Amino acid sequence: MSEISSNQFPEMYEKLGIHIDELGCVMLDVDASEVQEYPNQEVFYTSPDEKKFWIKGFVAGKNPHVTLLFGLMKEGKEYAPYIKTVLADWKIESVKVASLGFFETPYGEEPYTCFVAHLEVTPELIEGRQRLQLLPHVDNFPDFKPHVTIGYIKQGFEDEVFTYYQFENKLVGKEFKVVGINLGEHE
Repeated sequence: MSEISSNQFPEMYEKLGIHIDELGCVMLDVDASEVQEYPNQEVFYTSPDEKKFWIKGFVAGKNPHVTLLFGLMKEGKEYAPYIKTVLADWKIESVKVASLGFFETPYGEEPYTCFVAHLEVTPELIEGRQRLQLLPHVDNFPDFKPHVTIGYIKQGFEDEVFTYYQFENKLVGKEFKVVGINLGEHE
């Protein structure tokens, strides 16, 4: 079965009056300082579309995070007191890299592949997401695949970049300390 996401049904959401690009999110900021920037800067892709501000080359060194939930009906900061309530006694100290991989671009006009560090799916991560799902949201990505985005890679450079991070930077097995909760306030 192929992956299902809200990006496959833009007309439906438009008719419902839901603007997918304006939905809110809650993220865990992590310390991924051990992730070294790939030496060849030419492999990274930055979107020319200002609305896709997050597609900005090597991102692990700028704003490394794990998205717990994307799809809140309002911006995260508007739900701040409610997020605080549902996460009040929830704790997570760190996340651990299980494997490396890619997500294809959901935007046909954008020639990149998203390179990620897939994380071990722990009870703490699942519980944090489930708590946030109590808030009004659209479940854009029903399959929860916790990850830290390392960077947006120009198509054709995937093997080169994967080899570097798998064997040179050796990310699998690394733990990233959780340093805070972010309500979608990254640029």
